[in-house]
Amino acid sequence: MCGIGGVRYADEARAVSEDRLREMQRRLAHRGPDASGTWTEGPAGLCHTRLSILDLSERGRQPMASPSGRWQISYNGEVYNYRALRRELEACGRRFASRSDTEVILHLVEERGIGGLAALEGMFAIALYDRERRALHLVRDRLGIKPLFWCEDSEGVSFASEPKALPQRADAGKPSPARIAEYLAFRHLAGEESLLPGVRTLVPGHRLETDGRSVRIECWWRPGRAPAPAAAEETGAVVSAAVRRQLVSDVPVGVFLSGGIDSAAVAFDAAAALPSLSTFTVGFEEAGWDESARAKMVADALGTKEHTIRLGQAEYVAGLRRAVWHLDAPLNHAHSVHLLALSRFARERITVALTGEGSDELFAGYPRYRIFLLARRLRALSPSLLRSAARRLRGTRPRWARLLEAGAADAATAAAINSAFVPIDEAARLAGAADESAVLAPRRALYADARARGEGETEALLSLERSTYLVSLLQRMDRMSMAAGLECRVPLLDEGVLAHALALPLRERIDLRTTKKPVRALAERRFGRAYAFAPKSGFGVPHGEWLRSQGPYASLVERLLGDGRAARRGLFDADAALRLLAEHRSGVRDGTEPLWGLANLELWARVCLDGEGSPA
Repeated sequence: MCGIGGVRYADEARAVSEDRLREMQRRLAHRGPDASGTWTEGPAGLCHTRLSILDLSERGRQPMASPSGRWQISYNGEVYNYRALRRELEACGRRFASRSDTEVILHLVEERGIGGLAALEGMFAIALYDRERRALHLVRDRLGIKPLFWCEDSEGVSFASEPKALPQRADAGKPSPARIAEYLAFRHLAGEESLLPGVRTLVPGHRLETDGRSVRIECWWRPGRAPAPAAAEETGAVVSAAVRRQLVSDVPVGVFLSGGIDSAAVAFDAAAALPSLSTFTVGFEEAGWDESARAKMVADALGTKEHTIRLGQAEYVAGLRRAVWHLDAPLNHAHSVHLLALSRFARERITVALTGEGSDELFAGYPRYRIFLLARRLRALSPSLLRSAARRLRGTRPRWARLLEAGAADAATAAAINSAFVPIDEAARLAGAADESAVLAPRRALYADARARGEGETEALLSLERSTYLVSLLQRMDRMSMAAGLECRVPLLDEGVLAHALALPLRERIDLRTTKKPVRALAERRFGRAYAFAPKSGFGVPHGEWLRSQGPYASLVERLLGDGRAARRGLFDADAALRLLAEHRSGVRDGTEPLWGLANLELWARVCLDGEGSPA
């Protein structure tokens, strides 16, 4: 796992300087503490910071040249089928000088061209410079596990693993009200836009080619139809195989254990494959939010070396600014702070951690998916009546309100609002966005694309979730772990698990009573029914309780919303935000979700736009 960056100038006569590449390296140093390197040739340059996982020798250093010298690579990620690909390439006469997966990628592109990279299985963000055609190629993995950002200006094209390494433009302006409203509603943006003007993300499953003057982007992967239905009882074997192949490493490996059934499934198979396994958990002081006991039960059953840290309110508040700096964005998930703390703690003992991310979006695990199923039964009722009832229930019964709003909408809108934390009209008012449809447009388009591929309504919803909500989870996991120089892997998003889940008939994954049915069945066999069917768990955060107290979190939110800077900046209606805070503290309504988004938006502006951020 590493940090990558580079430049392709539009002017062929302009040379990329080592100083520019070294500044990019400096900003990415936390991602690769073990080594660094640069390569330049005229208007092109690549840089790399290395976290050594496979082939720890100097032979694995990057940027790395292909045997012919035509290609230069800077690569971040892990290719899990690299050994099989290496054998295929050796059968074609290729000879290798290292044991790294990086060298396999270079041989593969020499043998089969850029299109041959579709054979890679794993998590990756790849930059390849073709010295013969003088073209820069960027490639991102299927589901967006590894990040890759880029920007284009009059100088040319720059790219990096994190936006902080890209050129900062003083005239970039501020995000549009529609995109601010989208963040407030969903905690992340769909598609290639970011809240940093001019900074774009390469969409998962896409590749980019540029000569510095023009940019061409194309999709190289999208989910296809399964040749035959899969059987739910095969899920355990498929997950076990994925965990085993993602354990490959030349450094110590552990598991992040949240107390939920997904990370427990990963830990079960990892413990069976490794003679000694460490698991890592975060606990809370508030008993209602602390799931360390569930995680301990799993650790004890598996005989792992259990490591638990507890994060109090003061420690949480102290970590917020650091987490925002590393994400380069307002925090999309409240537990980002304790993932950062857990990563720093775990890094003292391991270099690679396996996590349970991704199961919900593949096997239909979130309770809100049942809302989508139920909403279809309400479409025969009056939409205006449903909307009116939803507005009355928002403050006290938000889940019921969401069900009624979904029932009043068409399928595309119901899918688009399914993962919203804040109602779209409220987010639009807070951000000053006049057109609510512009807030939903990116998600409606993704849903329409899935339907056009022949997917049913609920399958298209899950496809939308994998393109949006899952990507935000993966971004959070990557940035918080790499802030500590720790590689996180997601075996439940392995290509084998992905193919298996998409081949399972929808009824085998979810119905009105039960979500992610095959994973629960697996957990029941291993840990018992009570554990398998307990409410969904994860690293939760008691923000609502904290806001009603006089503690450090409430003080921070009051300062961010009320010291005048937010009002002068104008990203959102600061007066409305303060009224919302007062209503929450008095019990008039639950404002936890909008207040989290508003406070984080202002904190991000201070850290990333005003330059107050620091990794220290």
